[in-house]
Amino acid sequence: MRLLIGRSIGVKTNGRCEFWSPPPLGFMKLNVDGAMKCDCSSGGIGGAIRNSNGALIASFSDSISSGLPILAKLLALKFGLLLFGSQSECKLSRLIVECDCKIALGWISNPCLCPSPYKSFVKEIVSLGTARSSIFRWIPRNITLEADTLAKEGMNIRSVEFYLTFIPRDVCYIE
Repeated sequence: MRLLIGRSIGVKTNGRCEFWSPPPLGFMKLNVDGAMKCDCSSGGIGGAIRNSNGALIASFSDSISSGLPILAKLLALKFGLLLFGSQSECKLSRLIVECDCKIALGWISNPCLCPSPYKSFVKEIVSLGTARSSIFRWIPRNITLEADTLAKEGMNIRSVEFYLTFIPRDVCYIE
């Protein structure tokens, strides 16, 4: 079950509620995810940018070619940061980037640990994040359901789709 109530998205798991919370004033929050098919033949990336009111500023969903799951996570981070930089609403805001991949976040915080096939992606992500004084942090997968859904939807599309919508703060969605 996924809920959007007021300014938080809550997920109920094992009788416990965990919540996504909006960023503080002056910040935007980017949640990203990447997914690959079991045979790693193709995958998808997705993410969403929300403001301090929890309103959706932009989201993305795109297909990607073959590779390991970590590549999908890195591509989602890179694309999300590029999307953030292109949004006029984001120009004066700092960014909090949330992802459920501890490995990718570890490489971003210490690029020396990154294997050579991924170094160029990690360097670009670090550069994009540094330009906006971004804060990168890990969050559990069940809190990134929106980004996870967008990434899985990306597996089934051929070109990038942007969803530029605003969600009223008093809407409640239940799935």
